[in-house]
Amino acid sequence: MKSNPLSNDEETTIIKTQHKYRNLNKKWLLSFLIFSIAVGIYFYSKFGEILPLTSKIQTSSKSVLVTPSPVISESPAVLLQTDTFREAISKAINATNLTQSAKSPDEWKTVVNQWETAISLLKTVPSSSQNYTIAQQKIREYQKNLNYAEKNAVSGK
Repeated sequence: MKSNPLSNDEETTIIKTQHKYRNLNKKWLLSFLIFSIAVGIYFYSKFGEILPLTSKIQTSSKSVLVTPSPVISESPAVLLQTDTFREAISKAINATNLTQSAKSPDEWKTVVNQWETAISLLKTVPSSSQNYTIAQQKIREYQKNLNYAEKNAVSGK
């Protein structure tokens, strides 16, 4: 038989100390996890705004991806160009929303008018604008949507 050099009281004290440190480690780990989650939420709320804004809008059978591009500038001319671009995007979003519920020829004519306005506004974006390339893409995309709306305005779907 081996003899235990520790007494029962000493052994009990050591076991209690081990349990205390295990519980302390668990508390530290839990505190660290809560802190990490809080920091993650904070950074997401701060830097989530920097990510490009995209919204997917569902039409009857297609998806239209609308991607407005924020422009920061002191020049009033550039701000006016940006407002024109944003107004065009806004008209397109409105046309997309109206497409969801349009049934009568008059409702479809309203949709046609919204697409035509959006396209006209995009055509005014100058080639010097940072939104020019996007505007040209959107013109082609919106023209397809306009054609669809015009067909429905005539047939009254």
